[in-house]
Amino acid sequence: MDYNIPMTIEKTLLNEYIPLWLNSLKSKETRKNYKYYINYFLKNFNLNSISNLEIENFFSDINNNTNFSLLNQKKVASSLFNFLERMTSFTNPLKKINFSVSNNNVIDILKIRRRALNNELCNKIILQLKSDKNETSNYSNELLIFICLLNSGMRVSELLSLELYSPIKDKNEQSYYNYLRLEGDRFFVLIKGKGGKFRYFFLNKNITTFLQEFPLKEGEPIFKNQKGNRLTRYGVYYYFEKIKKNYLTNDNIYKFSPHSLRHTYCTEMSKRNESPINVAKTVGNSVDMIEKVYYQNIKDINKDYYIL
Repeated sequence: MDYNIPMTIEKTLLNEYIPLWLNSLKSKETRKNYKYYINYFLKNFNLNSISNLEIENFFSDINNNTNFSLLNQKKVASSLFNFLERMTSFTNPLKKINFSVSNNNVIDILKIRRRALNNELCNKIILQLKSDKNETSNYSNELLIFICLLNSGMRVSELLSLELYSPIKDKNEQSYYNYLRLEGDRFFVLIKGKGGKFRYFFLNKNITTFLQEFPLKEGEPIFKNQKGNRLTRYGVYYYFEKIKKNYLTNDNIYKFSPHSLRHTYCTEMSKRNESPINVAKTVGNSVDMIEKVYYQNIKDINKDYYIL
């Protein structure tokens, strides 16, 4: 294909192919996110048609921009244009742009590392939560969620999907997943994570012992709300807002959220010289991504990260 020939694509054609493109994506969550970003991207063009030169100029302008929304728009638009290139005569203009990534990577990596919590903060939060006992348990749900996220590196949605293994439900191994199963002195985890990818790993002994202090029942969710139903991600974010309000200040946190504990876990594993292959398998990221973000130039940040 000749990338020097200006080409345009009608927005009516985009409206026709976008649903087909979205349906070709692997998971419901990915389709939801990609739909949001492609709509956001198309708002930048008010005309009925878009030329490849306009698209090229738009993304060239954000080439050195570290705004995550714009970078996600680039990723999503590239996916759509690759799809259109396979289905029509439209040429993906992003293939012509030589995006510089070195500066962006450094800045983004530093942002991610800053979200990892340090020793003092983790100790402070855990000690405070241990003192907040509820009526039916020695520990609060906030502490259970905090320690599980801190020690597993799982995404919130993955953690909340877990239930205690039930032999009764395990009629077909291929259709039963998202559970904890006690094997020896550690919990075995089998989950279907982001992008519909399956992975399995063992939780460490600390978190296994801690979980066994809670009244877990076979076939029921590990994490429940006060009504006994499966806890939602909104409940988790409510817990973290309480932690932020009660125990932290704006001076000692950077974008504190449940996802901060995922960064904390990966950072701590790199400090302990854990194999990036094992870390990637546990958290569900690629080995390249784990090495690039958490293992490269590891000496340039403090070494006081904490895991219970």
